[in-house]
Amino acid sequence: MFSLADPDHLRELLVRAGFDGLRIEEMEFHLRFSDFEDYRSFIREFAVAVAILLRSFSDVERAAVREAAERATEVFRTGQGYDLPGLSVNALAS
Repeated sequence: MFSLADPDHLRELLVRAGFDGLRIEEMEFHLRFSDFEDYRSFIREFAVAVAILLRSFSDVERAAVREAAERATEVFRTGQGYDLPGLSVNALAS
């Protein structure tokens, strides 16, 4: 999912592939969730590789991942739930 997050690397790949007229833009966004379960549902539905990996874990391992994720996302908790910032790197080429 994040393999092309570096704008310089993305530009290099596109140039090597023969594209020109390149325009690379970074766009900030926010993913907002009402609670931690809402966030977990999003991850399970949209981050398929993560969901597949989690299914291979034991119940104990899944619980440990959940606890670690909950601790890591606590800094993004607001009065309305969670507000997770993101950055999308977009490329336009011809």
